[in-house]
Amino acid sequence: MEQHAGDFSVTVRDVRQLTQPESDLLTLLWVLEGSVNLAVAEGASQPLAADGLAIVNRNRRWSLRSAGANAVMILPLSASWLARLDNAFFAVDYQITPRTRDADDGLRRLMVTGVIREGEKLPSVRALASSLAINPNTIQRAYESLEAEGYVCSVPGKGSFAAPHTGVDQGRRDSLLGRFDTVTAELLYLGVTGEQLTSRVRAMEGGEAQ
Repeated sequence: MEQHAGDFSVTVRDVRQLTQPESDLLTLLWVLEGSVNLAVAEGASQPLAADGLAIVNRNRRWSLRSAGANAVMILPLSASWLARLDNAFFAVDYQITPRTRDADDGLRRLMVTGVIREGEKLPSVRALASSLAINPNTIQRAYESLEAEGYVCSVPGKGSFAAPHTGVDQGRRDSLLGRFDTVTAELLYLGVTGEQLTSRVRAMEGGEAQ
């Protein structure tokens, strides 16, 4: 079964062997019946049983394998849909929330989590404002703020791009370290050990989820 609506499509199928190349789509996989094995890029396969849910980030190759009957819902989401996803549903926040209009924080999170990669062109002010139902001036101010911090660079006649992380303003680093010290002090007060904190930092360096 397959349904299409503009940039939105849903497929439910019995998957025995399926390989997908890299694309600019985030993909939601939901096992409705049976079980499958998911492999992303060159990583080890991950078993998904009935009601199992997995999200494959953009620009990642992935494949599904199964020896038995199953039903898998495959939902690819284009860039315009990434901004509409609800943070309570997904493990990683891909949303820029219209409720708070905090567009600069939302775009910054997309860069930090790797959804928007270094050198990737950002949507135009008009396009992003339209998809989020936000005043274009809000998006323009967000782009200007991120450019001042070093997260974004503008190329005349071409648009705005995600800048290398090495170009981020030192003031931003100092501000984040100050917040880190405050949060760390509270966590230690609440009984979290230094070993636990170190483990989480090392996992983040390795790209692992906590």
